[in-house]
Amino acid sequence: MLRVADGYQGRITRGSGVTRCRNREAMMKLREIKQSISALPPRDLAKLNGWLRALLSSQGSKKKVRGGTRQKEVLRTRRATHKTYRQEKVRCGKQGCKCANGELHGPYWYAYWSEGGKTKSEYVGKHLPETQEK
Repeated sequence: MLRVADGYQGRITRGSGVTRCRNREAMMKLREIKQSISALPPRDLAKLNGWLRALLSSQGSKKKVRGGTRQKEVLRTRRATHKTYRQEKVRCGKQGCKCANGELHGPYWYAYWSEGGKTKSEYVGKHLPETQEK
């Protein structure tokens, strides 16, 4: 149990390599919200449902991956003897770019292979060389 001068009491847990704090006050608020929602008439529940779906949809386009937004989308995969080739749409990381809003760049081909127990990658280009086509 962690105690802090401002009155926070919570538990720090590790999950998926990310440190998370669980706050009892937030859990109490969620419980109160659930109780309040269960008392709403069907018309208000329908409005709330629409709002929540819109919220989830907008956050879904900013899918969280390792603390950021979606980094890439794999479109096609080709296997070779010791390499795997993937056609991907990628995110450049610039703040004002179109990919920051979910419209990724590409598609581009990348080669992946394992070396000494680690996965290595290399940019191939817009087109996969004919020698790698199957």
